[in-house]
Amino acid sequence: MVRIWKPNESKYKYRLKVIPLEEAINIVEQIPERFTKERDQALIAFTMIFGKRAVENLMIKKEDVWIDNDMLYVRFKVLKKRRKRKVCEACSKRVPLKAKLCPYCGGDKFRVEEIGEKFTERVKHKSLNHPLMKYFMNWWRKVPDEAYVFPALNKSLVLMGVYEYNWEKPMTYSRMWQIFHEVSGMSPHVARHSLFTKLAESGEYDIFHLIYWFDVTVKTAERYIRIGGGKKVREVAKFIG
Repeated sequence: MVRIWKPNESKYKYRLKVIPLEEAINIVEQIPERFTKERDQALIAFTMIFGKRAVENLMIKKEDVWIDNDMLYVRFKVLKKRRKRKVCEACSKRVPLKAKLCPYCGGDKFRVEEIGEKFTERVKHKSLNHPLMKYFMNWWRKVPDEAYVFPALNKSLVLMGVYEYNWEKPMTYSRMWQIFHEVSGMSPHVARHSLFTKLAESGEYDIFHLIYWFDVTVKTAERYIRIGGGKKVREVAKFIG
């Protein structure tokens, strides 16, 4: 579906916020002095560099990150939409999802099962020369092996005034949201929108690269392109219809 613009209507009024590099660095630097400062700076910088979903960032462990030829490689666990099936508990046969009675035995008790893997792995890479990369690398080198890169605090010790990381448990999304909102007034997803919009407008990535990098559907990529896509991206979008 192609948006039909009204006379004298600018498509850029629908444009999502793009965070300039200088502003991104300023946001990272605004983290106040505290026990979790380096972790919080690394989290914000990492999210702005890769533009991945919040859950995908929080699930990363030390072994999912490695360096090769001045490039930082990260193995993300990308969420997948799983198919569902409805099974009758009486006869264990599969029935339509909207069925209220089993067509085989007449039973009215069912269970819904999810089919397929919940996550799939994707490897992305960025140059170590990225201006925000130093914040992540300073923290990543301090993370123990087989630990979550962005761990939660040990709550039982925090209540006693002792601050210590629980390396076996990742940070929650609510805490991640608080960190972002504290220094920028934005949610973590704005960083993803910002990078997506920037790449679509500049034409640096064509639609195929946008789909691969952000793990989205063609429909989602086209929406960003039509709102403010660059010339190169628009040409490729026309090519694929």
